[in-house]
Amino acid sequence: PAATVDTPVGTTILDVSRRHAIPHAALCSGHARCGTCRVRVRAPEGALSPLASDEALRLAQLHLDPAEIRLACRAAILKPVPVLVERLVPVEEAEAEVHHLPAEPPALASLP
Repeated sequence: PAATVDTPVGTTILDVSRRHAIPHAALCSGHARCGTCRVRVRAPEGALSPLASDEALRLAQLHLDPAEIRLACRAAILKPVPVLVERLVPVEEAEAEVHHLPAEPPALASLP
């Protein structure tokens, strides 16, 4: 479900999620190391902070296009304009990935 929230200029997308209790994966706690907070963003030119070097490195390692995908822990809102954000990694999937578990537990077979 989509959520519409107001946020102060200068706030990162990840902090917006946290402040409004919107589940958002961030296994490295917002240090641009894991990439699980990545989001697809649609925003007017100049609405977000420029790409940081650590963010650019992580996106390159993940083979993601920084023109379309940003790390929520690094992308800050710079203008009070609408910004559309799509979270790309569900929290459950990120946690399963770090623990090397399947995102969904396998179905149990019934035994005779």
